[in-house]
Amino acid sequence: MFILNFILFNLITKIIIANITEIISLNLNSGGTPYIKIEIGKNTKTSYNLVFDTSLHRSLLGSPDCKICSGETFNVNNSKKISYNQTELKYHYLFSGDEYEENAKISQKINDFKMNFISFTNVTFVSKIGTSGFFSLSFTNYQFDTEKKIFAIEYYKNLMDLHIGDYSTDIVKNVSLLKKYPVKYNINKTQWFLESNELIINNNKSRSQENQKIIFDTSTNYLYIPKKFFFDNIDLIFPKDSNCQILTSGIFLCECDENYKTKFGNFQFNISGEILFINVTDYIGFDSSITGSSCYVSININYNNEYWVTGNNVLNNYYPIFDIDNNSLYFYTESINFEANTKYFLTFILVFFISILIFFGGYYLYKKNVIDVEDEQLVNP
Repeated sequence: MFILNFILFNLITKIIIANITEIISLNLNSGGTPYIKIEIGKNTKTSYNLVFDTSLHRSLLGSPDCKICSGETFNVNNSKKISYNQTELKYHYLFSGDEYEENAKISQKINDFKMNFISFTNVTFVSKIGTSGFFSLSFTNYQFDTEKKIFAIEYYKNLMDLHIGDYSTDIVKNVSLLKKYPVKYNINKTQWFLESNELIINNNKSRSQENQKIIFDTSTNYLYIPKKFFFDNIDLIFPKDSNCQILTSGIFLCECDENYKTKFGNFQFNISGEILFINVTDYIGFDSSITGSSCYVSININYNNEYWVTGNNVLNNYYPIFDIDNNSLYFYTESINFEANTKYFLTFILVFFISILIFFGGYYLYKKNVIDVEDEQLVNP
């Protein structure tokens, strides 16, 4: 019965949002990082679990020649080489190696697309890397042959679904409530970002005169702040009495109490007239015990470039839609959690009643054709 319920649940759920070209379920590790399963190679069925990333210009795959790679690597002997000695910067980690092109597949519908990737042999500032690599899907790297170049991400409970080719009209019931943020690019069009001309921190205007550039990356749950902005506005970000100490992981441990939400910084980015919020609860974890209370502040200082970077910790407040053709990132917020929960609750109820009908229908047929026949044979041998 459980297996039948599970099959019916998945079937009906996919019918409900059938306007989407394809739905890919992403696997989350214990830290909340999403992974996507990909088959790589034209004549091979080898599958790899790669970190799903919306910021990179190219995908990254570990090379068999990588001495610090402990994850599964990909042999490029039959792959097409694009260029030599390429690098890709991710936060302060520099991945280096040759660039290749290979056929890849993520589902029955999304298959045989051309995947560009760096076969990295080294990564700076690490002695060991456990992942097989990163799969890039972004405004600068959309490789699928879909009618609409759109992908969206649905967050619910501890799960994530990737919607490819369109967004779900079951979620976006009122298009007028979509918040639109125009996407811009660096000079080489290798990096996309949103640009804010004003930033308010806890009702105080930031001291920086430059426009702030924000990247959304699904491979992180941290908030990266550019070095100059951080030190110019540190008193607006952290309360004076918080005594914050930086940990070896790069985040901060601060003294705080149950009123921390009113003391730490809420960020309000003005992006072409639309306000984008990063709330205290998006990057702070409060811990209270008999020995005292403290706040784990998931802020990292970005020493490498001018970009703010944030990820699932902010995106999971919305239904984000990446519209590649129109260079726009949309956020939909109206009762998103209620609608998602309602959809799955109604689906469960529907599956439950169908299961009951199948069960009793099956019992009726069994009784009519088996039990009743056996009783008749006992009465009339």
